[in-house]
Amino acid sequence: MYAYRMPIEPRTTRGLRWCMVAFGVYIILMIIQVVFAAWISVALSGIGGQTPSNQISSLLMMALLLVVIIGIVGVLVIVFYFVGFGDLYAGRDELGARHSKNVWLSFLFIIGAMVAYVVGAISQLFVSFSLFGTDLNSAESMKDFMTKQIAASSISGGIVAAFVAAAVSLSILALIAPGRRPLVFTAAIIGTATPGIVGVLGLLQISALVDRLFHGNTGGILDSSIGLPTMVGGSLGIITFLIFIFAYNQVYGAIKKGELRPIVKQPQPVWVPTPYFVPTMPYQPYQPVQPPYSPPPQSQSPMPAKPPPEQQ
Repeated sequence: MYAYRMPIEPRTTRGLRWCMVAFGVYIILMIIQVVFAAWISVALSGIGGQTPSNQISSLLMMALLLVVIIGIVGVLVIVFYFVGFGDLYAGRDELGARHSKNVWLSFLFIIGAMVAYVVGAISQLFVSFSLFGTDLNSAESMKDFMTKQIAASSISGGIVAAFVAAAVSLSILALIAPGRRPLVFTAAIIGTATPGIVGVLGLLQISALVDRLFHGNTGGILDSSIGLPTMVGGSLGIITFLIFIFAYNQVYGAIKKGELRPIVKQPQPVWVPTPYFVPTMPYQPYQPVQPPYSPPPQSQSPMPAKPPPEQQ
């Protein structure tokens, strides 16, 4: 007897679904980032020399809580994306050689993004260590320190963003309709340029920030525009991954409609031996048990043929 298993869902379909979940969670992360930057800008712009210490402590606690929330959501994004890309990579041969090659390149770009992130973090530490002996009590030295930090962060962030944009784009580039490919390229360009745009906005704020720190003013120490780079970066991130979700959903819908047909190796039928049953014995009618020997003959005198004559 043969047993047939249920048909297997294409790994590509499942991978697209998980990737879209990761992109949706990332958009939520960017919304939190924008709201946090707007709140911190308003809150810190009123801080001055006369601000009560308990108010400053409350602001710092709220900021720390939001940073923890952002970190947790960021971890979820990474986990969901790795699950989705794992399925895409496992099913890379389902939709042709070109798609298989692109997914393999995406894997290499993801490795490159992780390496670039680690190298960028180390380079920023080196920049910080190199300035330990520098006197930061002057405005010029503070400007130099902040400029190097923002420049190092923008360069490393731009490289990481370029690798991530390439990996996300190549995962579906061979599958999406040719008319939709400019959208994918647009999202990749915006995502790659975002760290550079944020860095430029930060550099433009250095002079005003340092002047307020060293020379003081009638308002707070920080200007209300301090969170503008973060808000712009979060907004660009939302736009980028909204486009990616749209593109991934187009490919997902094409597979569901049958316009793209993944070649999935279905499981072969498995031989299952028929269970063995002991045959039942045929029914025998009940018969009384016979004694093991014949009963002995009983000695009885025969009845007389006629009664004996009476004696007189």
